Amino acid sequence: MEEIKQDHLGDMGLKIDSEARQHLSDSSKWGKFISITVFIFCGILLLFAIVGSSAIKEMLNRMTPGNMSFLGEYSFGIIIGIIVFAIVIMSFVYYFLYNYSVKMKSTLLTEDVDTFNKGLASLKIFFIITTILSIITLLNSIYNLFTL
Repeated sequence: MEEIKQDHLGDMGLKIDSEARQHLSDSSKWGKFISITVFIFCGILLLFAIVGSSAIKEMLNRMTPGNMSFLGEYSFGIIIGIIVFAIVIMSFVYYFLYNYSVKMKSTLLTEDVDTFNKGLASLKIFFIITTILSIITLLNSIYNLFTL
C-alpha cells in the first residue's frame, strides 16, 4: 500500500495529504485566474462606459425626446452611476476570491495556520455574497416572470 504523505499546519495539527494539497493548489490557481479575468473585464467595461458615454447620452435623447424621461435631466448620470456601481460591486466580490487564492498559495508554501484561516474566511465571504446576489437575481427573475 502507498503511504500518504502528511503535512502539519501549525499549532492546530491540521494534516493535509498530498492530494488535498494538490486540490487546494488547483483551487488557488483557478480562483486567481477567474478573479483576474473578472478584474480585466470590469476594467474593459469601465473603459467602454467612459468612451461610450456620448453614445449612451445620444441613445437616451432619442428614446426620450425633450427630457420626457421619468428621471428627467439626470437620467444620463443615473445610468452611468448604475454601471459604475455594478462594476465596483463585481470587483469587490471577486476581490475576496483573489484574496483567498493569494492566501492559500502562501499557506501551502509557509504552512501558516493564520493565513490558512484568513484565506478560508475570504472564500466564505465570497460565497455568501455571491449566494445573496444569486438569490436576489432569481427572485427578480421570478417576479418578472409573473408580472408579464
